[in-house]
Amino acid sequence: MFAALVLSAFSSVPLAKNSSKFLGNVVAGIVPPSFDTYWNAIGTTNGGEWNIIEATRGRYNFGVADVAANHSKLAKIPFNLHALFYGAAEPAWVARLAAAEQKTVVDSFIKAVGARYTPDFVEVVANPVHNPVAVRPALGGDGTTGYDWLVYLYKAARDAFPKAKLLVSEYDLLTGNATLSAFIRIIDVLKNQKVIDGIGVTVQGGNLARLNNATVVASLNTLGATGLPVYLTSLETAAAEAAEVGVIERLFPLIWHNAGVKGVILNGYIPSLLSLAGEEREALRWLKAYLDSAAGKV
Repeated sequence: MFAALVLSAFSSVPLAKNSSKFLGNVVAGIVPPSFDTYWNAIGTTNGGEWNIIEATRGRYNFGVADVAANHSKLAKIPFNLHALFYGAAEPAWVARLAAAEQKTVVDSFIKAVGARYTPDFVEVVANPVHNPVAVRPALGGDGTTGYDWLVYLYKAARDAFPKAKLLVSEYDLLTGNATLSAFIRIIDVLKNQKVIDGIGVTVQGGNLARLNNATVVASLNTLGATGLPVYLTSLETAAAEAAEVGVIERLFPLIWHNAGVKGVILNGYIPSLLSLAGEEREALRWLKAYLDSAAGKV
């Protein structure tokens, strides 16, 4: 029975089959048998975060991230590892260490993850504007660049993930507020240091309906003007069905057709787009029709 489900999944064709960009989704504990019917990229939810992998010092739990990593190899699709470092993902035990020891455990964690995975993309740091890590002083603090701690993390990640594209991601970038300008300053520093390969944009589901079309386009254009490829690394879709399809129908084409955007990973599959009974919800039906039409071709 399981083998039949897997064969059925691999014989199907994902939604972005004829596109120059990928359209993926995230997984946690399992990969649904229907995953490859729809998606041609895969990401972790929180399975790559420091506090999940190393909740206890020196004891690594890779179980959640392994699910996405293993499936990416099986299905031969891109794998995005989200996200090693951000403030809320810092293990509680780290705060009790002296600065020199904090730096040591950061190095050990990056090396351990790099030894296990060969992802296509790594969100090394998420939310550096809204929620930076508390261990910043141990990694050089502001220093001469204003973000020496970030530069340190990306140089360490480059050594650990030599073949991956290293991303920095942030939320609230498409709303036209001060977050975008602060984030661009970070991008400029990391670009100047030659330690970054792309930009990750995360959009929380509760904010979708509030996004303005013109502001979304202008913000994506600003990010693209950095010269780095832009990826929607977490576009949350969870919402009441009637509201969800309206928002997806309005915003997805703006994102999909933006020249700077090279791929999209949705955050929400079951039950957001596919019901627990396996029925396609209206937003998923719209996505299928759109991407199969001339309007959805990129």
